[in-house]
Formats: sequence, C-alpha cells, structure tokens
Amino acid sequence: MVPPALRGLLRSTPTIAPIPHRGILSVFGPQASEFLNGLLATSIREPIKGPIFSTFLHAQAGGFIFKRCGRVLYDVFLYSADSNGKRGYLLEYDARPSEAPPLLSYIKRHVLRSKVKVRDVSGEYDVWAAWGAPGDRLWESKRNWDWARSGAVEPVWDTSEMWPWGTASHDLVTEESYALHRILHGVPEGSTEIVPMQAFPMDSNLDVMGGLDFRKGCYVGQELTVRTYHTGVIRKRILPVVIHPQDQYVLFVILVEPVLTIFLAQGY
Repeated sequence: MVPPALRGLLRSTPTIAPIPHRGILSVFGPQASEFLNGLLATSIREPIKGPIFSTFLHAQAGGFIFKRCGRVLYDVFLYSADSNGKRGYLLEYDARPSEAPPLLSYIKRHVLRSKVKVRDVSGEYDVWAAWGAPGDRLWESKRNWDWARSGAVEPVWDTSEMWPWGTASHDLVTEESYALHRILHGVPEGSTEIVPMQAFPMDSNLDVMGGLDFRKGCYVGQELTVRTYHTGVIRKRILPVVIHPQDQYVLFVILVEPVLTIFLAQGY
C-alpha cells in the first residue's frame, strides 16, 4: 500500500509507457510447454489463461559456480501465442547486458532433443506497460496469501479469473514514469534491481509476485529454492523507502513530469 503522502505520484488515469530495454524470444514446437516447464520456476500448464510471471534460476555445480545455485538469472513474462496455426510462447525479459548468460543461448543450451524452436523476435515487437484502466483496478483488491514458516509467501490466485486487460484509451508517458510507478509499489524488475547471478528469488520478492512454484516437480534451480522454503529463513526483502531529514516528515508530493516536488513539514 502506497503511503497517503506519496499517492500524488500515482497516475489514476489509464496510462501507457514504452519499455525499450525489454526483449522478446519465441518458443514454438509440440513440446514447448513441457520444455519451458523444466526450465521455469513456475508450472506451465496448457492452456495458460493469460500472461505468467516467472523466473529462470541458476543451477550449475562445480567450484565457485556452486555458490551461485538457485540465484536469479532472469525474471520474465510468458505469453501464449499463435503463429500460422502453431501454438507456442513469447518470453519477455530484460535484454540489457548483465553477468547472466544471454537468455537466447541459455535456452538453446537446454533444447537437446526437445521438439522446440527458439529465436529472438525482439525486432518484431515493441514492449509497453499499461496501468490505471478500470480492468487493471480489478487486481487492486485485497489479496489472500499462503505463508511458509521460512517467511516465503505466495499469492493465492483465483484460477477462474482471466487476465484483466484494460480497454480504455491511455495517456502516453515516459519509461521513467513507469519505473516510478513500480518503485512506489515495491515491485523490482530486471537486471538493475534483481542482480543476475547474485540475487536470491525470495529476497527479491519473486515469491510474493507469483514468480515461484514451491510444489511443482523438478526444474532448474529448484533444490536451494525449495530447501529455503521448507527449512530456511527469509532475512531480506526489497522495499521502497523515502529518505528525508531527521526532523522533517513527508507532507505531500506533486509530480509534474518530469519534475518531482516533495513538500516536507517540521517534525514534532
């Protein structure tokens, strides 16, 4: 929940912003669902009813690399797609260079004999973020949560609900406005906030955002993730903070793009 003093930063009207650093990979073939189910940290069941938020985790033993097992490689959105009558998936991810291996080569490394075809289609799509439409607000209601003793937490989804795509016309804003919208809600994204090969998924709130499935079968990076869920303790979380002088508190905030003005009042 965004504090009242900061709600002036939130756009309440339908809004859309470009996200140029996001790339798109296509995964098509008769075994696409089975193939991705073995790589992603969430279950891929046909047919998927809407976009799925998920995670690629690192799992490679041997020397120093072993210490990085179970850490995040990429946080992704998975969309079902149809091309010339063939069913498959589109993977949206942060395409900026990082310590993680390029996602295209990483996925192809696991294809082996699977009947799938993976290719980069970023040049065929532009990625945008939309929020504030009436359909989007349906998801702002109170949530139910499934807590583990370790501190891991999962949202309880109503699987009968379809993804709430908005249909209203949208105001066009900048990528920075989208980043501010995410930060105010405490939503990390991409390699600058979820550092590849270093960040643990629960420390990065990926469990809260539905990017982990603690009850599915084997997948890459499962061992440490499930062990932490059952026997570990979550000691870190990503949270938004407001920094201000010690003797002052935030009274209210006004955003007139691209200028942000924070009004402070003396503390008592």
